[in-house]
Amino acid sequence: MENATKALMIAGAVLIAILIIGVGMMIYNSAQGSIEGATSQVAQQELDIFNNGFVQYEGKRSGSQVKALMSSVINNNNQNGESGNNVPEKIIEVISGGKTVTSVTDLTTIRASIVAGKQYSVAIGYNTQGYVHTITITDLSGSGTGGAN
Repeated sequence: MENATKALMIAGAVLIAILIIGVGMMIYNSAQGSIEGATSQVAQQELDIFNNGFVQYEGKRSGSQVKALMSSVINNNNQNGESGNNVPEKIIEVISGGKTVTSVTDLTTIRASIVAGKQYSVAIGYNTQGYVHTITITDLSGSGTGGAN
């Protein structure tokens, strides 16, 4: 009789352990969904913050606004490395006068060629992750971007 009692106690302990493990797994799985949702939300906010620094300049803009945009691009490319070693999806190419550039030196040259009194068209292109990747600047007066061709 003593052996049967011990066997029932061991069986009960095993069932309780299995129940505790099952409840733990259920809690883990429900928490995992919340963690993934929060991670996705943070990634989307990072994307929005990054893009908002550039998309505000999209459309028909004055030369002063385009110069401000170019300053933002230069700062971005300085922070993230011209060659894209740190965060390649955040390196921005600028197309101006038919020339595509990413180097800070060339971007500075383009910025210097923008004429404050002229009107420009700014078009934004995105990479596969959704980050602003390409900015196309077109001089609406038809004479190029002040000579940087």
